[in-house]
Amino acid sequence: MSLDDLCSGALDRYFDVGFNRLMPDEQLLVVIWGIEADVNNGGFHQYYFNGYGNFARLAPRMLRQIGASQTAQIVAEANALFGPEGPAPDRDERQRALESLDDDSWEYLDNRFWAYPDNLSELLGRHVGLQSIGRLCGLPHLIAPMRGPEYPVNASLGLAMTTQSMSDATAWLESADKACYQAKKAGRGQLICA
Repeated sequence: MSLDDLCSGALDRYFDVGFNRLMPDEQLLVVIWGIEADVNNGGFHQYYFNGYGNFARLAPRMLRQIGASQTAQIVAEANALFGPEGPAPDRDERQRALESLDDDSWEYLDNRFWAYPDNLSELLGRHVGLQSIGRLCGLPHLIAPMRGPEYPVNASLGLAMTTQSMSDATAWLESADKACYQAKKAGRGQLICA
């Protein structure tokens, strides 16, 4: 499943059940997809004007959560233009506040965001992929960061699911083995599903 598929699924669920009923990974996908889409389309002004701006207060934390610390700082600076409380989660209230802000303030922040100091797609894909794998494999250290010094670790994983057409465990193991070798051949940070 691609990152686009995961984002589409999270957005579909968001529109069906609302933000508060989403799983944490789905919320993260919606928040980060929303800011990236709106800022890339029309800058921060558009982001705050539109509905995804409802989650602006969550965006810096979620960006840091995936490792996008520079982008999180840019968003935090944009949020600060609304004052110490940041932008209102209510769209109408936020739009009224937006009218009183100087439009020239956005250009600098837009340009910094558009310079892409963090590769959001790569970081988001890794984060969501590792979190999902961690839950599937029972590896809590992938879900909750450990305390202490940080050591960069990269992994490539191959996953295989059983299907009704598989007659025994050998077929599943062959599929898993093939996925593992494809992931290894593809390089670090890859997730291959067979």
